[in-house]
Amino acid sequence: PLATAPLPPSAAAHRDLAYAALPAADGDGPSTTERVALLLPTSLCSSEVARGLATELQRELGGSSGGGLRFVALPHTEGCGNSDEKLGAATLLGHLRSPLVAHALLLEHGCEKTHNDYFSGRLTADGASPAAYGWASLQADGGVQAVKRKVSEWFADRLAAAPPTPPRAPAPLATLSIGLLVAAGAPPPESL
Repeated sequence: PLATAPLPPSAAAHRDLAYAALPAADGDGPSTTERVALLLPTSLCSSEVARGLATELQRELGGSSGGGLRFVALPHTEGCGNSDEKLGAATLLGHLRSPLVAHALLLEHGCEKTHNDYFSGRLTADGASPAAYGWASLQADGGVQAVKRKVSEWFADRLAAAPPTPPRAPAPLATLSIGLLVAAGAPPPESL
């Protein structure tokens, strides 16, 4: 058998490693690598519209944010009658609370189990203010074109009222969380 022993630590292991970080969007959480404007569909039925809107908003407003704000949607298959709404909603609420999220709007289709009122109630029950988020409905707001206008105006107003993005500052590399997206044979969707 081969004898093995750990290598002694090198001088490089004792260096303080850092990355250029932004403070959390809420000013309270951990530092982050970027800021995003999130369009969160409440169900499968509003997912494709949210994805398209994120792409359009990135072209229209992405450069006007001053801090490199990226518009994203998180399409998913939950929210309809046969899904586990508690698990799906808990996951989506976790995305809303990410330190990456500077602004978030929830987009419902209008007929799902996990509609805007459902999420508003969950946010309130969790001690969060529903007023901190934008809300749009494909059915109640008059269809796709009306929602596009409403969502675009909401984000434009939020960006105009937002303070400038603070400068990046060194943060310990040990505080950086990394997520990996693994896909078999297909590139990730544009909105991710």
